[in-house]
Parts: sequence; structure tokens; C-alpha cells
Amino acid sequence: MTFVELTSDAAGAFLATVTVSATVKLDDTGDVISGPYIVSSVGPDGQALADSSGSLQGTRITIALIADYTNSQDPGT
Repeated sequence: MTFVELTSDAAGAFLATVTVSATVKLDDTGDVISGPYIVSSVGPDGQALADSSGSLQGTRITIALIADYTNSQDPGT
């Protein structure tokens, strides 16, 4: 999977394009992902900035279901 982020400073000026690419494997339980990743950054002038890489691991989290929204409900309930 690949994510691309355009970063800016507090004034909104463009700083860099950051690309994160990962090759993720799902384990047999379907609850854990792992794999290598690479992060690369390119400045506004097209010049390469910092690169990094490593390994990632994630575990599925369980979330509580929320009530179904119906037209008869008031917003926020």
C-alpha cells in the first residue's frame, strides 16, 4: 500500500511530498499485519530530502458498535 502526504508549514507554504510505501502481510488469524516500509520525501524543487525504512506491525482492535441512526433521532443522541 502507498500513502502520499503533502506537507506544509504553519502559514500553508508547501514543504514536501512524503510518500510511505509498505508491503503488508496478514497473518493466518486475520488479526495481525506486518511487513517492511519505506518513507521518502521530496522538496518543492524536486530534490530528494530524507529517506527512512523499517518494519511495521499492527494488531486489529475491536471497536464498540454504535446505535443505528434513524430519522426520528435528534442530532447528537
